[in-house]
Amino acid sequence: MNPRSLARNESTAASLRTVARDAGGNGHPLDVRTAARYLAGLSQLHLVEPLPAWAGSLRSPSPMRQSPKRYMCAPALAVAALGGGPALLMDNIAYLWQLFESLALRDLRVYAQAAGAALAYFRDRHGHEVDVIATDRYSGRWAAVEIKLGGAQATAESTASLRRLRDRVDTQRAGPPSALIVLVGRGRPYRDGDVTVVPLTSLGP
Repeated sequence: MNPRSLARNESTAASLRTVARDAGGNGHPLDVRTAARYLAGLSQLHLVEPLPAWAGSLRSPSPMRQSPKRYMCAPALAVAALGGGPALLMDNIAYLWQLFESLALRDLRVYAQAAGAALAYFRDRHGHEVDVIATDRYSGRWAAVEIKLGGAQATAESTASLRRLRDRVDTQRAGPPSALIVLVGRGRPYRDGDVTVVPLTSLGP
């Protein structure tokens, strides 16, 4: 499998068919079943780590995305697969944001494993998405996290997205969120009502 395909689709929920079409290269797509076997092998080696879709309880039933999002185990691998460096990232800010999401998720996976939590993401058919839902495996308590490299507008949009999810969840079944967090690149932690904005460097067990 062409690693460039995985790098180009870093931090996305690209379908298996899309990955297979892109991975073959030179206009010769891989068979979908072959691509699935490659991805399974890479996952077993922990080179590619899927993030499953969240199966939470909403007040009003709405079809939610089921495809996993895929991340390489370290964002540096994605950059290396594309033969890139600082120039590539500065010329493609959108991709830089995807890599920051991958970096943040890598750290969140470590802390979640130590805390006994499972991670997933939320996205419905209308495009409402929250990057990470962390659920305690024992108590069922959950927290929602948006990951944004920075910027006041992006932080405000993430805050609104978290509150929208909070209001959509059936708290009679799932309970209220234990935390709503916007994870950013830098700055000082602060509270905006029920949402906490935290720089990645402040994360810890």
